[in-house]
Amino acid sequence: MAPFGAHIISEWNAHRKSSSSKKSKPQRGLIAVSFDQRNHGSRLVSPIANEAWRTGNERHALDMYSSYAGTAADTSLLLDYLPGYIFPDSDRTIDHNIVLGISLGGHAAWHVVTQDPRFSASIPVIGCPDYARLMADRARLSKRKDWLETQGRKFLGSPDFPPSLVESLRRTDPASLVASCLRDTPREQAWASPSPTEGDRASLAPLMARCFGNKRILVLSGGADKLVSYAHSKPFLDWLKRSAGEGGWFAGGGLHLEDYVYEGVGHEVPPAMVSQMVNFVNETLDTAGSGIIQLHGKVGDSKI
Repeated sequence: MAPFGAHIISEWNAHRKSSSSKKSKPQRGLIAVSFDQRNHGSRLVSPIANEAWRTGNERHALDMYSSYAGTAADTSLLLDYLPGYIFPDSDRTIDHNIVLGISLGGHAAWHVVTQDPRFSASIPVIGCPDYARLMADRARLSKRKDWLETQGRKFLGSPDFPPSLVESLRRTDPASLVASCLRDTPREQAWASPSPTEGDRASLAPLMARCFGNKRILVLSGGADKLVSYAHSKPFLDWLKRSAGEGGWFAGGGLHLEDYVYEGVGHEVPPAMVSQMVNFVNETLDTAGSGIIQLHGKVGDSKI
């Protein structure tokens, strides 16, 4: 992620230099912090834990989720102490935080922006906010016994996706967290419903305000991505866009959601995606108050 951070900083510095004569507000700095995903790179502990069902890891679903959920927690922990190391004299203030992640880092970026109120913006790249849907399809493609026996109807809660993992999703996975608050509507029907019932809305309102209120999110996906197919993100993202869009029940919540799918692009990050990242960061910094923003980046890979 270091090259991404360096590029985004360079583009921000060029942008603020070109626009400094047009605006009188104080110059804003940008700091980029990059680090390895849990069990990746310098943090590798167990190589088999990064493998998939097809390549011999029987605990694929549990290993993958615990890895990037842990990385999201690491990001918040890092933010607790980083300002003291960067500005020990408190001569500068860090007042906004953006999280950017690719692949496993994209999954983690969803967790960070919805779980930590200190993060006002997020850029999940080729990631997914709905782990249950993603992994159920992987189990189907991998011909897992727990999926085949019931055609997926009882996959969640099976040995491949144990009850403790289901409970973790209800606390931290964006789609499962929202679904856990529904009073009247089954999860799959909810994503297709034009508007929540009054009971669902009353239950969802505090959660949505906490997780999505006044957040800026840029979602970048590959239309030909077979590892993290956009099809698994689309139902939940469509629901979010309807909810927060004009006339939606959460329209006044301040959620700014951009969702781009690059046709013909697989599980990769082409230059066009990078340009979108730069534009989004620049716009976020332009519209934020004075201070210094940190950009936190994480990257990781997984196998289907």
